[in-house]
Amino acid sequence: MKTLKVIAAFALPAEQVAISLPGCDVRPLITRISQPYAAAALAKAISEEQPDLVVNVGTAGTPNHNVGDILVGTEFIARDLDKSYITSISAHVASECPWAAQFPSVVSGVETQEKFLVNSGDNFVLAGDAIKGDAIDMEAFAEAVVCRTFGVPFVSIKFITDVLGRNSVEAWEAKLADARAALEAYFLRVAEHFDPKIV
Repeated sequence: MKTLKVIAAFALPAEQVAISLPGCDVRPLITRISQPYAAAALAKAISEEQPDLVVNVGTAGTPNHNVGDILVGTEFIARDLDKSYITSISAHVASECPWAAQFPSVVSGVETQEKFLVNSGDNFVLAGDAIKGDAIDMEAFAEAVVCRTFGVPFVSIKFITDVLGRNSVEAWEAKLADARAALEAYFLRVAEHFDPKIV
């Protein structure tokens, strides 16, 4: 049986969790924060490793969900480009990931197959007014574009640490331990039923 090669991309060492999936060789990658760093690190890793799947794992804020939710994203927007009047530049990318259904979201403690929109940019968002999307981060859009360019399936899995306008950087730092524990438990549950031969 062919081993599925997976890159698990984390922005920071503090967000990294152990991921073991049946039939998979999962390689962790620390990209650093921000879209330029994430794009450069992931493009280099894809060129060298030739993965079958990239999973972006980490923390995020939200304008409309709850702390503790785990939101799986397959659609991504760039909040800076979204305000651009240059119509030749796309601010939206969708990922076709044949394994996405095996990564359920967890909303208010309940697993769901609903997939969410991730909004990425190079600023730390503190207020929720006029912010599109469900999970607010700093890397996923860039990583989705890199994966689209290389033809690699991509999915983003975000633990919600803060609600925009209610808490801030301090809440994010305080929630990192909770995020790691919840994401480790999440991937253990996913591993119970994960099928690398889905395609």
